[in-house]
Amino acid sequence: MNEIKAFIRVECLENVLETLYAHPECPGITISEVFGYGHSDSERSESDLVRIHMLKLECIATDAISNDVVQMIGQAARTGRAGDGRISVHRLEQVVKIGTGKAVREETE
Repeated sequence: MNEIKAFIRVECLENVLETLYAHPECPGITISEVFGYGHSDSERSESDLVRIHMLKLECIATDAISNDVVQMIGQAARTGRAGDGRISVHRLEQVVKIGTGKAVREETE
């Protein structure tokens, strides 16, 4: 199982969600508003750093669909402009449901 985190432009959210919801095994998704600092254009000097409002999407996906989820987010959030965001994938050793205290297994995710 993997945790997938994606930082995307705010205006891309609906497109990303529509794309993910079309997948028959769409994982649950948590969305947070975040702010970061980045470069306003191709110039890379300190004076070009600007505050950027983005969204962070987080989900836990089985190994079987992790690549699909990453590709779907990437394609749906890509505008072709600098600052489209990042996607990271982190391998999870264990996932436990709080309500039952039981470990989530790959087959049942």
